[in-house]
Amino acid sequence: MNSLNLEDAQRNKNQSNQLTASINSQYLLIDQYLQQFDENKLPFDRLISVLDALLETLQVSDDEWKEKFRSEWWTLEQVYAVACDRGETTLNIESQNLVCETLDNMKKLLKELSKNWV
Repeated sequence: MNSLNLEDAQRNKNQSNQLTASINSQYLLIDQYLQQFDENKLPFDRLISVLDALLETLQVSDDEWKEKFRSEWWTLEQVYAVACDRGETTLNIESQNLVCETLDNMKKLLKELSKNWV
């Protein structure tokens, strides 16, 4: 009976490690998409779309962190919606500044979270 409990404990530990690795890879994907956007390798509308999809599937134990990140994402969504509504093909300087500030906030949130990975 003791060995069975040890086997269960090991199996649970392995499953937990796999889940942690999966979650970490989701955050790394978010970071990669932000970097691609910074390098002009990803259009603004695509960034918004992939971040939304990743947030929908993100497995996170910290709901507060997820809500903060979603709030930043919502800012990007609003900037894009306003630009589209105005028929703008490029963002004005005010919108560009807001996008930069929002991306910086997202990166800070990722950095804050990554401290827990170690």
